[in-house]
Amino acid sequence: MHTDSTEESCSPAKWTYDENSGRTIDLQHQWKVTERKRNKTAATHGAPPAAQPTSQHSAPDTAQQKRSRMPPLPVDDTKIIYRPQAGLQLSKWSLAEITNAIGRASKITQKEFYDNVRIQVQRIENLVIASTPRKDLAFDFLGEISSIQLGRDIFTVRAHVKTPEWISRGVINGVPPNTSTGELMDGLRVPERYTVVAARMLGKSSAAVIYFNGPHVPFIVTYQSGDYRCRPYRKTVQYCRSCGELGHRQDICPHPAQNFCHKCGQTNQLPDHECRPYCKICKQPHETAGTDCRQKLKPGPPPPQGSAAMGSKEPRSTERMAAPAQKTSGSTSSQQHHFK
Repeated sequence: MHTDSTEESCSPAKWTYDENSGRTIDLQHQWKVTERKRNKTAATHGAPPAAQPTSQHSAPDTAQQKRSRMPPLPVDDTKIIYRPQAGLQLSKWSLAEITNAIGRASKITQKEFYDNVRIQVQRIENLVIASTPRKDLAFDFLGEISSIQLGRDIFTVRAHVKTPEWISRGVINGVPPNTSTGELMDGLRVPERYTVVAARMLGKSSAAVIYFNGPHVPFIVTYQSGDYRCRPYRKTVQYCRSCGELGHRQDICPHPAQNFCHKCGQTNQLPDHECRPYCKICKQPHETAGTDCRQKLKPGPPPPQGSAAMGSKEPRSTERMAAPAQKTSGSTSSQQHHFK
């Protein structure tokens, strides 16, 4: 959806945006003014001005960015992950353009944004990460972004708060599918030295993921008076069924292929073609990232060392089991809701 651009003066204390659509309505906003001043200063001192893209959709040279590893974001920061709509290829846009788009959509003043927010773009995964030490900015502003403007186009994005570094996840199997989060939390009992922050089902499966406060998960948890083996959660290798590439999912695929068969990995195939499944992960004759693939799981976290490793396998009879802490405030409920 597009709206007509109108001219408004841009105050240094706020972004210029249309509150109804989230679209910036001042095309000559402060981001571009700052860039022009920087180029003018560089030219005055004899340095060549920054190269301007030939078009709004010109792809920047990302070879150097792919070769160099980005520095890690602060561990204690709250991180917001933005997944764009299918068809938006972030690699075609520069870091400055994406940062400006996030800044404008956040409704945060420029100074506050510069002082408290860091942006990184994961071009292979096709997502954006915003990091900030301030939880109010993370939940009330950055986490509320639903669309960004790049050039003259508006793209839908989905934002969620990344699981903090100090949270570990464990998985138990055999739970009835479609069990609600409230029922999971009410039925869980864990050793007293562990604290359950949240729990949810993994899709429509019989597996439940439990979020613990701390670096480790217990060996055994009790759910509705039954003991379940709790294993560390391991992410799976992402495989796109729209283009056949590894690293992103089909719901955010930047370049879906026509008539692509995700089982054999061939393009321009008829529905009744001779399909010979082939896995791009383990090179075996089965569907990529299917149930038969033994390499689709990413490496798990290192096991606890020393006394922590010995204590995690203590029998239930030697250690008291405690219920998860009850929600005492709205903030606790908000944090549980945002874990993904």
